[in-house]
Amino acid sequence: PIKITSLSDKLKSREAAFGILLISAFGISWIAENVGLHFAIGSFFAGLIIYKEMIGKKNYEKVNNVFTTITLGLLSPIFFAFIGMQFYVQSIFDKLPFFLVLLTTAVVGKISGGFIGAKIGGFSNNESMTIGHLVNNRGMIELVIAAIGLELGIIDFTLFGIIVAIGLITTIMSPVMARVHLNRSNTYKSKEKFGSHTNNDI
Repeated sequence: PIKITSLSDKLKSREAAFGILLISAFGISWIAENVGLHFAIGSFFAGLIIYKEMIGKKNYEKVNNVFTTITLGLLSPIFFAFIGMQFYVQSIFDKLPFFLVLLTTAVVGKISGGFIGAKIGGFSNNESMTIGHLVNNRGMIELVIAAIGLELGIIDFTLFGIIVAIGLITTIMSPVMARVHLNRSNTYKSKEKFGSHTNNDI
């Protein structure tokens, strides 16, 4: 029992936690590649199996900070530079009607889905629109999937460019529109609160 406890404590050190995550990421990525999946999928699942209790809460936060710094400071710029190199603006204009239809469908579908779900949850119209616009945001995962699809030959450069453009537009649009509706919601609540105080004073 003493040896087991000692081993458990050692595995919860910061260095061990970092090593466990790296070994898991590379190992599961290798397995994913060998069963016909992309290595990125393996890396994603490696991240899922590492939880706070396994390596300790403090070590989890430290390792998370290290990986966040490496990702945002080094890997993300390289990845987005790669995406930019593969992106051709002309591909959008070549298929402009298709691009506009796809963009409209993507935006309306996401916003309406978020809005309806929020309304069912009891949120106001402006709050629901805020949630709808936040849901509309396309993150890095869509770009990763698009890059994988391009690499495997599933999509061509034209469709890849359209996907990247939609992701870029919705990423810019989402926080701006969400803030507009959030401000409206806060203004309405302030007026409602002020009206309530006025009625109470009367």
